[in-house]
Amino acid sequence: MSHSFYVYQQDSEYSIQLNRWFLKPIGAWPGTNTDIAGKVLSRGIQFVCHSLIAFTVVPCALYIIFEPDVHLKLKAFGPMIHWLMGGANYCSLLMRSYKIRKCVDHMRADWQYVGATRDREVMLQNAKFGRFVSAFCAVFMQGGVCSYSIITTLTPMNVRIGNITITTHQLPCPFYTELVDTRYSPANEIVIVLQLLSTIIVNSVTVGACSLAAVFAMHACGQLSILMMRLDELVDETESEHKVTRRKLAIIVEQHLRVLSFVSQIETIMHQICLVELLGCTTDICMLGYYTITSDKPISVSYRRNEHHDHSLQLNRWFLKPIGAWPESRVTTISERLLSRIIQITCYALIAFTVIPSMMYFYLEEQDLDTKMRLVGPVSHWIMSALNYTSLLWRGKDIRCCIQHMKNDWCTVRRNVDRGAMQRYAKFGRSMAAFCAVFMHCGVFSYSVVNSLTPIIIVVGNETVSMRRLPCPFYSKLLDTRQDPMNEIVLMTQFLSGFIANSVMVSACSLAAVFAMHVCGQFAVLYMWLNELTDEEKRTSESKLANIVEHHLRVLNFISRFEKIMNQICMVQLVGCTLNLCLLGYCSIKCKKVGEMAYFTNWYYLPHKTALGMVLIISRSRFIIKITAGKLINLSLMTFGDLNRWFLKPIGAWPQEPMTSSSEKAVSRILIFICYFLIAFTVIPCALNVFFEEKDIELKLRAVGPLSHWFMGGLNYFSLLLRSADIRRCIQHMEMDWRIMKQSRDREIMARNAKLGRFVAGFCAICMHGGVFSYNIVSGMTTVMVSIGDNQSVSMLQLPCAFYNKLIDTRYSPANEIVLVTQMLSGFIVNSTTVGACSLAAVFAIHACGQLDILILRLGKLVEGEDEEKNEPVQRRLANIVDHHLRVLRFIGSIEDVMYQICLVELLGCTFNLCMLGYYSITWWNKIDRKGIVAYIIVYISMSFNIFIFCYIGEILTQQCKKVGEIAYMTDWYRLPHKTAMSLILIISRSSVVIKITAGKMVQLSLVTFSDVSIFLSIDFSLNFLVDLHHFRLLKRPSFT
Repeated sequence: MSHSFYVYQQDSEYSIQLNRWFLKPIGAWPGTNTDIAGKVLSRGIQFVCHSLIAFTVVPCALYIIFEPDVHLKLKAFGPMIHWLMGGANYCSLLMRSYKIRKCVDHMRADWQYVGATRDREVMLQNAKFGRFVSAFCAVFMQGGVCSYSIITTLTPMNVRIGNITITTHQLPCPFYTELVDTRYSPANEIVIVLQLLSTIIVNSVTVGACSLAAVFAMHACGQLSILMMRLDELVDETESEHKVTRRKLAIIVEQHLRVLSFVSQIETIMHQICLVELLGCTTDICMLGYYTITSDKPISVSYRRNEHHDHSLQLNRWFLKPIGAWPESRVTTISERLLSRIIQITCYALIAFTVIPSMMYFYLEEQDLDTKMRLVGPVSHWIMSALNYTSLLWRGKDIRCCIQHMKNDWCTVRRNVDRGAMQRYAKFGRSMAAFCAVFMHCGVFSYSVVNSLTPIIIVVGNETVSMRRLPCPFYSKLLDTRQDPMNEIVLMTQFLSGFIANSVMVSACSLAAVFAMHVCGQFAVLYMWLNELTDEEKRTSESKLANIVEHHLRVLNFISRFEKIMNQICMVQLVGCTLNLCLLGYCSIKCKKVGEMAYFTNWYYLPHKTALGMVLIISRSRFIIKITAGKLINLSLMTFGDLNRWFLKPIGAWPQEPMTSSSEKAVSRILIFICYFLIAFTVIPCALNVFFEEKDIELKLRAVGPLSHWFMGGLNYFSLLLRSADIRRCIQHMEMDWRIMKQSRDREIMARNAKLGRFVAGFCAICMHGGVFSYNIVSGMTTVMVSIGDNQSVSMLQLPCAFYNKLIDTRYSPANEIVLVTQMLSGFIVNSTTVGACSLAAVFAIHACGQLDILILRLGKLVEGEDEEKNEPVQRRLANIVDHHLRVLRFIGSIEDVMYQICLVELLGCTFNLCMLGYYSITWWNKIDRKGIVAYIIVYISMSFNIFIFCYIGEILTQQCKKVGEIAYMTDWYRLPHKTAMSLILIISRSSVVIKITAGKMVQLSLVTFSDVSIFLSIDFSLNFLVDLHHFRLLKRPSFT
């Protein structure tokens, strides 16, 4: 008994050990039976932690409030958000301390009550994974934020005080100097140390919260795994007594309720923390993107020429030097050469450590051909890398010559226009190199990590052991990777060799990209010289021609050397990647043949009353306790990928269910108010500008187009909210259709149509957001000069929608930037409204098409009957078909009720916008830059696509409804009984009266409508409007006769 108690204590401590390490140093670990000294120490630690967090947050907030520069305010906002998140999560952990203690006690009790060795192994496996996630989170969080803080503090900053310039260390978080002047020493160093301490505290808080969530969740998963195993074994002992089986069932029910109680406690603890993390991390990601964009300074043409050269080859040096493949030069020292040789030997050894045991495994150990084929792909990737690595080292002198050639090209360039062309191609080459690195490393590393996270069970003698799957197989006669720690050592070594293999591939691709783009830049310079040749005089043209010929020969020489370097590498890549694609296709085909495996309990072996007892478990399992972010958003993969919900929930237009909580209803009302306010903030000032402020007729017309788009968005938003109950009924109708479909063939048809609906919804979102956002961004990046009287002009950012300056004078900063950001937000809302309406229409209509396809299949098999319906009379089968037909028609009628107002707004609004875009493009063609032209084209395409989506939906529904009547007529009705055949007339006649999707009950939406209205009307309107405006200008001109 003492030994079992010791094992229970050891396992329990193992599962929560890291959590205690993370939370105890910050006083957030819930104590049990703590003495007075322990409580005092804990309260003291909590006070110190709160003080350090407040010491960073409060002065930073004061700095943001009183700092006049908007850019510096935003730069300080990101770090402050991270500290504020840490403070909020720290308060949540302390407030939920009792609940955390209950969960820990629950886990200990689970470990204490576990009896079977198999159950303990399952719990240990999940505990290991929870510890791994906790440690991974700790390394990433502490490493990321601490590295930022340390790098920031090590960066010196020059500060001007009066006529004196002093050097000081930069703070991780800005500090309000009226409290403490951090420009001077030692105040600067003291504040830095205190902010670094508060950094460790807020990181520890986040790590502690994440680790608690991981450990608790994995423990619950382990308990559910045990529960599922017991369910599978419930009917294995067929000879056991009925009472024993009932007792087992009672234990399963009790354990199930216990696990559900534990999951409910996890949700109570974590929902506030999840909300803070979701909002805070999203804000931090946005701010990081803003910092990256605003700090990305273009390379000045006044830089030294060798800096241009270094910039173009910088990424190649980063990729090649860590693997010892960067070519040596004459100035390379002996120590650098020696280090390069050591790195090369290490890389070859690591690649050989992966490839050789894998080849031995294929030839000497594995006998199954399918397994060999499945494992050849990863090994071929390593072999390709070894060959490419050899090629890079073998061609080191040629690579050095190409690099020197590039350097000479940068040094000999004289004109700024030539240097600008070379810079443009150099930037593109760097982008290609970085893109290749991200894709290659992410692709192969994701495969390796997924493999290593997948445990496999193998039999060693009479024992069953669990081991991590290796990315490449290993010959077990060399090292037995089935046992710890040899499995982990080989796994880490293969990870290192995988990094080297990826780096080789990335290095080769990046060299090819940079060299090829440099050649393109040289040809661009050559083209400019050729174009300028005819403008020169005869004497100078001859010397110019000689320079052109010489430069051309120089470029051709570079290309020849480039081909000499890359021909072997390209051959290896072509053959190897083709082989890998073939092997991936082979593995996919084999996986499809295997199919999906479903494991169900053999309940029909149980006694009748015991089998009925399982109904309670099944029905209770349908009601899942979900982990949420602030009781608002369910955290799941479905939340990540559900398109319609994604489009409509952020704007409060997703229909509420009867079981919606009061907090969710309140949040929805707040979102609706904010959305209406933002739309009105754009529409009303723009309308006032058009009617009362702007006098130029062209500028008025230029403002009418964006105004109509925002106005359309407001109307559609109102329609979505007004039809919320109808939308909810349509969604429930779809859910019921999925539930009542029993045959796998029918479900496959519905799944295929659901995929198509999701694709159309996603494509619509990309087109609409991409089109209107491109216009907004181009407008926001365009600087215009505005006169403010007294012969003065100011520079301001152009707004997407004109604004009435008597409300807010948007000519000055920061009002200009604030209104621009607000209009961007309202643009996102009106786009989301349109996207939500289009996606709903697409999903509903394509679901109806799927139901009609099923109906057509059933009509085609009405006479013979399907396999499971052959025993039913024909009259019964026909009754089911009629009932299903009427159900689909009711659903289409509901779609029409929901969408007809939105369709009318979209048809009129998009047609009007197409006309205005045509007018803008014709009248402003010479005044619009390339970015504006591209933005107009994208908006034009997105508007046309909007009309096409609604017309296409109406077309396919009409055609599918008509097709039902055609199939009913083509059925072998002459083989049916006379009265039954007469009943088909009802289906045929009902199918001839089609429920049509209309725009405002006036215009039927079809492809004919799309071609008649959208294209011809927009072209005709634009041309006529242009002619009328031209005549209007002629009439306004004064007569001189």
